[in-house]
Amino acid sequence: MAASFVPIDRRTRLTTRTGSAGDSPRVILVVGCIVAVALAATLVQPGGAAAADPDLAYLLRGMAAIKGVMVLAAVALLTWRFGHPVSGRLAATYLAATWLAAAAATMVWQLASVPLAAIAFHAGELSFLAAAWFDHRTGSRRPRNEGTDR
Repeated sequence: MAASFVPIDRRTRLTTRTGSAGDSPRVILVVGCIVAVALAATLVQPGGAAAADPDLAYLLRGMAAIKGVMVLAAVALLTWRFGHPVSGRLAATYLAATWLAAAAATMVWQLASVPLAAIAFHAGELSFLAAAWFDHRTGSRRPRNEGTDR
């Protein structure tokens, strides 16, 4: 299932219904998360003051695990969401926010630049939530059947 642009309501929407799987938003999401985690793991220097205190390191790694679960939940949600038409701008926001959160969770796990990683994670989280709120308000989901009393 590939990304293709189809006109809906005079706006461009991204859909994953047809084509090859090479450029699917779902594939881009997963590959982007893997790349973000790999870059964060290789580019930041692990350790620091937090590594000197074993109790603090244990606490921070637990927080990183929780953040990782949140990123996995976002990936699962977006895997479902990209099965329906979504605007290109919202898809890009969803992708960037999830990649940022994945990289930040990796930085916290490595105890590297924890304050910067916390800011990055929360920026990604808030961007994801803002995109979801805007996505809901644009009515990008399938319209209700007219003539029903639902």
